[in-house]
This record gives sequence, C-alpha cells and structure tokens, in this order.
Amino acid sequence: VSTQSTGVAGDITAHKFECKPVALYSVHRHGTRNIGKKVIARIDLLVKALRAHFKKHPNPDLEWINDFVHHHKRNKDLVLEGYEELHSQGIRFKTAFPDLLSSPSSVQVGSSYKGRCISSGLSFLSGVFGNTFRLENGTTIEKTTKDIKRDCGHMCGVYAPLSNDESYPVLRFNHLDNHLTRYYKDCENYVKKENTKMVWQKEPNEWLDHKQMKNLRKRMEEKLGVDLTGFDMVTLHIICALETAVPRLHSHSHFCDVFTSPDDLYITAFYLDLLRWAGKMMPEAVDSSGINAEY
Repeated sequence: VSTQSTGVAGDITAHKFECKPVALYSVHRHGTRNIGKKVIARIDLLVKALRAHFKKHPNPDLEWINDFVHHHKRNKDLVLEGYEELHSQGIRFKTAFPDLLSSPSSVQVGSSYKGRCISSGLSFLSGVFGNTFRLENGTTIEKTTKDIKRDCGHMCGVYAPLSNDESYPVLRFNHLDNHLTRYYKDCENYVKKENTKMVWQKEPNEWLDHKQMKNLRKRMEEKLGVDLTGFDMVTLHIICALETAVPRLHSHSHFCDVFTSPDDLYITAFYLDLLRWAGKMMPEAVDSSGINAEY
C-alpha cells in the first residue's frame, strides 16, 4: 500500500465488496522519512556552488538561494508526515474492514528491524485501534531499536503500546527478514552489482549525456546563469521532490520552479529509474563526489 495514497486512489473505504471479507493480508511501505547524509551532502554542495555564483554574478532570479534552508536531518527516521500517513491508512482500513479489525488479538504484524518501519507499523495500528493495546515484545523493541521516537511531534502517542500495562489486549510485533521485507536481496541486479559501482552506474550515467538531458541542462543553465553537471540536474530534481513531499517545511519550492514543465521532471526522473533498475534502490547511493562544486 502506497504511503502517499491519501486521496481518491487510496480511499479503500469507497470500495464496494461483493463478498464478505474473511481474512486480510497487506504489505505497506514505511512513511515519508528523512533523507540521509549522502543526499544532504549533494544538496549542500549544489547550494554552496549556487551561492558562490550568485555572489560573483548577482541574478534576481537566483536571489532566493541565499535564504534557502532544506530543514532535513541526516538520519533516515520518519518525519512527522510519515507518522500521519500510516495513521491515516489505519483509519481507512478500520472503516473498510470493521469486523476483521475489531480486536488487536486477531491481528499479526511484522516489519523489518529498521526503526522507520517499526514506527510506521505502530502508526498504522494506532489508526486502527488507537492506543488501546500493548505489544507483547514492546519492552524489547524499545530497548533495542535506537532510531524511534524522533520527530514524532503530536504523533508520539503511537509508541504508548510499547509500555502499556498488562490490562490492555496483547498484540505481538514480529521482526521479519523475508522476501517481502528485504525484497532487494532477491533482485538479481542488486545481488550481482552491489560491489561493482562502475557496472551499475554505466547505463544511468550514459543517460546524463543523452540529448534530452543535455538540452534540459542547457535550458537550466540559461535560467540559473550557472554551469551544471548531469549530477547537478538530478540533485535539483531530488530537492524539488523533497519539498513537494514535506510541504510543512517549505511554503514554496523554488527548486520546482526551475523545471519549466512536468516533462522536464520526467527526464531527470528517468535517471533515478535507471538507477533502481540497475540494482540501486535509492538515489542517495550515488557518489556525491560527482557533483560539480566549482563554477
């Protein structure tokens, strides 16, 4: 279930079942998270270069760069929106399947060992049951999982089941290490190429020199008044995506404005698609040393 499906596409409560559901199995991705230190390094390099150029060659269209702050942290824990996304999913599931989700004791939940996945699971359960249950292994999870209870704001109550007393209905939260939770380990490209950077980067990097990317880079350079590399183009795309995913941190995205049309974003997005096809699941896997930091 997509964590971004909060509109019509994700409204399962509108579905009219022609039979009576007797069991429910669902797989969920964790909620929106912080971006990690490698992506931040790429962003910081590009912003530093843009500020340096603006200082030498003032450009009214680039003046906003002096005040830009991305607000993202260097960890990969959930941001507040991530908690809210899964909590909202839980509410919708409860509405759609009231009989199947009538009691915590009838539910089994599992996730990978990542804190963001555990936090997402707890947020979903909070949407379904509130905090009226306890985790059988809550004490163990709380003691062994370091990257939880961060940036949860008004959603921190999702962790109450970790320490609720024995008067609450019990639910066990299992740590899983299988084909669903660690799916990339079954990806042939990932397994074969994880230690051969030049192999898996070959096709994505060829796209950076493709005619469409070169034409887009030329338009961007004229708009910003700076020289850009292919990696800079991808970084611009990533910043735009981050500002769209967490609007609470940005009332307006100047980086999205740099792209003239959605078609421009498809060009840079295709590079990220090639990365994933080549076996790298996340864009931060790209070596940030490829960014042009001097103008």
